[in-house]
Amino acid sequence: MKKTNIFAALIFAASFLFLTNSASAFSSQDAGTITGGIIGGVVGSQVFHGDAKIAGVLGGALIGGFIGGSIGKSMARNDRRTATRAATKNKVGQKTTWKHDNKEYTVTPTKEFTNDKGEDCKEAITTVTVDGKTDTATTIVCKRGDKWYVQK
Repeated sequence: MKKTNIFAALIFAASFLFLTNSASAFSSQDAGTITGGIIGGVVGSQVFHGDAKIAGVLGGALIGGFIGGSIGKSMARNDRRTATRAATKNKVGQKTTWKHDNKEYTVTPTKEFTNDKGEDCKEAITTVTVDGKTDTATTIVCKRGDKWYVQK
């Protein structure tokens, strides 16, 4: 089989993965899906030969895209964990800032209080800056027993 056909199959697989993800901005999951798809397609092209090569490329791209997307999604989950940890562990006024995927996050607890159920709670301001645009949200986390949960 010609190398041009393999290259065309890789381009097709990458395009398919790109079009099935959000086109406005790449999240960690999007980037993982596309990168995994391309790597999986290349691996598939090396493992399979003859008539099965195209199927190997496409199968590798789909499997790689799925695995890469899962890895990327867990990275976004880590950002949520970091934000929750900062809201629950930081003292009032103590900022935690980190960068991931061209985004800058800042979480700052602003007050502590007891809710109407008698649970210890914290209010925190979270800012996310992407491409110079900043969004702000207020989150309330409360402690029930020994576990924190997001109330708002």
